[in-house]
Amino acid sequence: MQARDIGFVAEGNRLSVRHETTTHRPIALDAADIRRSAAAQGYGDWLFDPDALESVARAMNAGLDPDTAVAARIDAQYKVEISADKMTAWLTVTGAHGGKRQNAHDAVAALANCEVREGVDAGAVEAALAECGQRKEVARGIAPIHGTDAVLQPLVEVNRQRHPHIDATGHVDLHDLGAIPAVQAGDPVMRRHPPEPGTPGRNVLGGSIPASVGRDAQFAVRLQGVVSSPDDPDLLVAEIAGQPLLHQDGITVEPILHYDAIDIAAGNVDFPGSLVVRGDIRTGMKVNAGGDITVQGVIESAEVCAGGDIRVQGGIIGHACPQHSAQQPIGQCNTARVSAHGSVYARYIENAVVEAQQTVHVTESIVQSEVTALDQVVVGGQGHKGRILGGLVRATGLVTADYLGGDGAGATRVMAGINPLLLRAMEEHRKRREHLLKQHDDVTKIVRLLQGHPEKRDLYDKARLTLKKLSEDIAEELEDERVIEAEGKLAEHAKVVVGEAVAAGVTIVMGRRSVFVNEDSGRGVFHLEGGEIGFSTLARGNRMR
Repeated sequence: MQARDIGFVAEGNRLSVRHETTTHRPIALDAADIRRSAAAQGYGDWLFDPDALESVARAMNAGLDPDTAVAARIDAQYKVEISADKMTAWLTVTGAHGGKRQNAHDAVAALANCEVREGVDAGAVEAALAECGQRKEVARGIAPIHGTDAVLQPLVEVNRQRHPHIDATGHVDLHDLGAIPAVQAGDPVMRRHPPEPGTPGRNVLGGSIPASVGRDAQFAVRLQGVVSSPDDPDLLVAEIAGQPLLHQDGITVEPILHYDAIDIAAGNVDFPGSLVVRGDIRTGMKVNAGGDITVQGVIESAEVCAGGDIRVQGGIIGHACPQHSAQQPIGQCNTARVSAHGSVYARYIENAVVEAQQTVHVTESIVQSEVTALDQVVVGGQGHKGRILGGLVRATGLVTADYLGGDGAGATRVMAGINPLLLRAMEEHRKRREHLLKQHDDVTKIVRLLQGHPEKRDLYDKARLTLKKLSEDIAEELEDERVIEAEGKLAEHAKVVVGEAVAAGVTIVMGRRSVFVNEDSGRGVFHLEGGEIGFSTLARGNRMR
């Protein structure tokens, strides 16, 4: 029998060998001969069984009619695997053997039969088809985007560490540690960003994966110094001026800043609220507060300014001028300088410059100092005899003390009825008024030039509006000047009251008049009378010239 005598019968998906002749006789062939013959007859792609081929070859070599299938026809196979969390799907493609070849349509259908319908990557499917037998990730679910937690975001600088300031030249000012974080009333201080709900995900089977909702955070119910904005409940604004302090559930504004002492370790202070100093304000420091300043110790040779009152339980003591004289008044010395838009209260003032928009109250004494008050200077009280010893003390309305001058006190000048603060304000208003009048004159000329030029109507209208505004500003300045002048006329009723004695050498100035006391006198009142300074004792009236 020759190889051409080998026939094949395909029954369904099975391929069997049969004799092509009716004469069965032994022939010499092997399994490879059968494979080649099958390939020649169009069955080369089938999946052959090596053991079956060997069995058929032996039977045919023995002249027997084989009855064994040697090959199978197999379509391409698609194996789909899904991860336990259903977020990933893999595809393994087994190539066809004589059957239907692998293709994208059948691969996608196999995925669909396993309910894989979300996140299928067409490119990955093509790669699995091209690389038969290789396990390929072909689908990935969409992970949920979890919601974000609510955030309380500070809008201002808080709890900042202060450090010495270095200027452009590299000089280090150990007193200047930078500004204290502060806010004004109405400033936004914190915003609440509500929690986000998140976005659900989907697994490869199309199932929804819920997203967790972000945790909420609310402002604390009672936060000092702040309120919710009337236009935005998620915005905190400062209710008062002060220092913002950060907390876990919000921000507070502290209207009063506390210090054990203000020295080089604390640094200079500039704060819109009030200050309480348990100890001293040391030499060389600069302190500015928008509110009141309370010092439980003393103020040394420092610069201290308050938008309200200054209360010093101790005293104010600066450096004495080494060459203190009429040619070098205390006001020109490097010493303590205290200024308040309200009143100043102290136990004593020595070698200092003190200025108050209202009243200066001193319990014991004013020594070699320059003290100015827009209203009154009161020395003495609380069981103490008040003394003014040397220097310059002045007030618009009243200066009162138990003793004026004394042995070794140096030149003592007391002024009432005229105040440099008032004069300064009048001079500032005069300068502003003159500047406005000049602008008014210039704009008036421009208005006249533009009249009768319709092509310049816009410029003409703008100039007229400017002129109207300047007129209003001038009227306002004139009214302010009238108010200041009215306050100045109160000086006609100014007095200097002495509770016990006036020492020789004291100078009294009232308005444009002055008098030098050339001998010790008892208690009484200095006042203007008929354009001259008069002195009235408690028992009888008298005049000093």
